[in-house]
Amino acid sequence: MCEKTLDTYVISCDISTVTDNDKRRAEEAGKQWEEKTRDTLDEGLHVWSQLVDQGVEVVCAQESPELFGIAIAALEEGKVRDCLLMHACEGTLEKLGDSASPEYIEETFLKLEQAVPDMGDMKVMCDLLKRCCSYAGAKQGYPFALLAYLLWWTGKFRSAYEYVDEALERDSRNSLACLLSHVLDVGVMPPWLARKCGTFHSKALE
Repeated sequence: MCEKTLDTYVISCDISTVTDNDKRRAEEAGKQWEEKTRDTLDEGLHVWSQLVDQGVEVVCAQESPELFGIAIAALEEGKVRDCLLMHACEGTLEKLGDSASPEYIEETFLKLEQAVPDMGDMKVMCDLLKRCCSYAGAKQGYPFALLAYLLWWTGKFRSAYEYVDEALERDSRNSLACLLSHVLDVGVMPPWLARKCGTFHSKALE
């Protein structure tokens, strides 16, 4: 099947567990950060560029619940979410800390319709989002929704379904999860894969 085209990197979908105490520390840090932060886009991108620059192995070896809590809080800003998805799909995570206007983000997303995903950057972002999922509070759905989007974009539709369901269970009005739920229900494939397969819809998921 043409959906089976991206096996260069294996993206594990398992979410590891953390202690209740670490979850509380993460949630409290996120709340304090939100109260102090005015420019959510630039501050949020700075937090996420820190995570990317340090690398997944370093972040997990020197793990800070507070840093992940702030990273999760930053996902509440739509432009931060757009930037993360854009750079992960484009393969330009090294530019994540750069300022980006809404117009630039929109233009880049349109160009991405022609591009095959960069699986190296996809794996990095998925690994970081999975760790955010571990620390997410009961009503924080965006880490799961972003992970679902990236899994959908790489053709891993069944796994994307699981994370969309988890996001909606935590936040039934989560905008990204609601959109993805519809996209998956009707079997819409990401544009680059649709062209490769010669159809925009897939009946057999993954």
